[in-house]
Amino acid sequence: MNTLDLEVKAEFCLQCVVPKCMEACPVEGAMVVDPKTGARIIVAEKCTACGKCAEACPFNSKGTILFLNAERRAYVKCDLCGGKPKCVEYCPTGALSLRSLEVT
Repeated sequence: MNTLDLEVKAEFCLQCVVPKCMEACPVEGAMVVDPKTGARIIVAEKCTACGKCAEACPFNSKGTILFLNAERRAYVKCDLCGGKPKCVEYCPTGALSLRSLEVT
C-alpha cells in the first residue's frame, strides 16, 4: 500500500460550547472551563475515573479524545497546553493552528 493512500484524520477535543462530557461528569469541579484559555479541562485531583465523560462525548467513539490515564487514575483530554498547544508548536509542516470560534 502506498502511504499516500492512507487517510489520516486527527482526532482532538473540539472544546464544545455546551460540552456533553461536562454535563455527564458526576463530580462537581472535576471538569471546568479554564478562565485563561476557555478550554474545557479535567481536574485530575477531582476526577474519579468513572468514564462518564468519555461515554458522553459524541466524538469519542474510538476512545482517543477522552481516555483513562491509568497511572494518574484520571481521565485526560486536550487542555490546549495552557494556551500554547504543543501539537501546533511542533507540527513539522505548520498545518495546525489554534483559532477562536465566533459564537453568535
